This record gives sequence, C-alpha cells and structure tokens, in this order.
Amino acid sequence: MVAALSGCAAGLSPTTAVEQTVDGITAPDIDSGDVVIDISVDQQAVEPVAAGQWPSQQGGYVFSTEPQTGAEQWIFDTYPQLWADGVRALSTEVTTLDTENNEVPARLVQYYNGTKYEGTTESPLGLNMAGQDPEKWDSSMSDASARGERVPDKWGLGYYVVSIASKTGNITLSNNRSEDREIPVRYTIRVAYRGADGNIDGPYNGDGTTKFDSVQDALGFLKKNGVKTKDGRKLAVGEIGAVMAYAASDPGSFTFINPNTWQAY
Repeated sequence: MVAALSGCAAGLSPTTAVEQTVDGITAPDIDSGDVVIDISVDQQAVEPVAAGQWPSQQGGYVFSTEPQTGAEQWIFDTYPQLWADGVRALSTEVTTLDTENNEVPARLVQYYNGTKYEGTTESPLGLNMAGQDPEKWDSSMSDASARGERVPDKWGLGYYVVSIASKTGNITLSNNRSEDREIPVRYTIRVAYRGADGNIDGPYNGDGTTKFDSVQDALGFLKKNGVKTKDGRKLAVGEIGAVMAYAASDPGSFTFINPNTWQAY
C-alpha cells in the first residue's frame, strides 16, 4: 500500500538526510541459581552514572529484580516502569518520550526473558513500550499510518525508522553549467532513532557508499544482513517502528515494508 505524507501519519516524516503501566507487568525471570555479585559502583549514588559505567555494563554482572547498587536504586525509584521492564542502564545524554508523553532517558541495557539487549549512546535501544518483546515486531504504527490514521499513543518516541530512498539533485554538464534534473541515483538505506530532541540519523552501518540499483535489491540486503545503525549495532526487529521505501518518481510517497518478511504491505 502506498501512502502520501500527511498529518495523519504522525511522526513518520522522512529523515532530513534523505532529502526530502503499567500494573501487572512483571520483571524478567532469573535463574534461581544465579548469585548476585558485588559491583564496584558507589553504593550511595542517588543519580545516574555516565554511559559505560552502569553496573549492567560491567563484566560479570548478574541480573536481579532488586537494585544491587545506588545507581540501580536510582532507576528503581525514579523510573519504576523502566525498572519493571528490565531496564538496567539509561542514557545521560539522549532522551525520549514515554507513552504518557513524559521525557525520559533512553534505554541502554534491558533484559527480557533472561536475554540481555544492549544499546549505545549513538544507538539507544528502540524499546519504548511496557512489556515489549524485542524479538516481535509491533505493526500497529505502520498499520495505522497506511490507513491514514493517527499512530497509536502507546508508541511515544524511542523507536527506529528505516528509510530506503533515491534522490534528485544537480548534475554538471560538459560545458560546466549546472542543471536541476531528476538523476537516476541509486538507492540508499538510512536508519533513524526518534528521540525527544530529534533524530539520531545515519546511513546503514555508517557507510554512506552502500547503494542499491532498486528497492528490491535493498530489501534483499536487509533480509540477509538485518538493520544496522550508524555505529554498526544490529537492531532487534522489535526496535523498528516502521520501514518505508520511497518512490523515486515521487519522494513524498512511500510504501510500508514488513521487517519480518521484507515485503511491501
């Protein structure tokens, strides 16, 4: 299904570089045989620590449903829903919006069913909904936008949008004159994290030279290699809010792509 950009598709404009709860949520289970080890972080800390210094980012860390240090106690006290979701490290530099439209730190480490998911300051985790399974794609954003409806409020911000697009521009003629015309430029992939202060946007895997002859070639590449942020982190499918392939003939129109199958809607 092809959709034109409109105010109904809230939050799904192209990235600039392309030119153009809750009660009842339980913390992840842990093996009863796990032994919680002592992490050398100030036990009296009452504020967040810098990226890379959270206990969960240190070697030998073992997940616990109870705060193990002052830094974790801060998450527990300040952001109880994030703690319940298994979040054990937050960004002190990047913020996002939760489903209540509150500005909150972006997630850097989160546990789900015993599996650890790690982001970076350049590519925070795109998991912003309570109880969200990182390995399952929630299609509600794309479904609503494809129908021209408002994106469900549960999304907030803090997810990734993948764009596949070509572009138009100037070419220089042999007599050194420049002329505006549509150029058959090859397709590129860009990956953008939607944060409270704007997008963290970049080319696939940080390599702006990766280009494709067609949208289908780009989709085949993504199916084989997965989605990678500009710092090379491979996204779990649950971190993706939407994938959009823009029409070369009309940069204002796009087709939604299902990242489970890499087929158009």
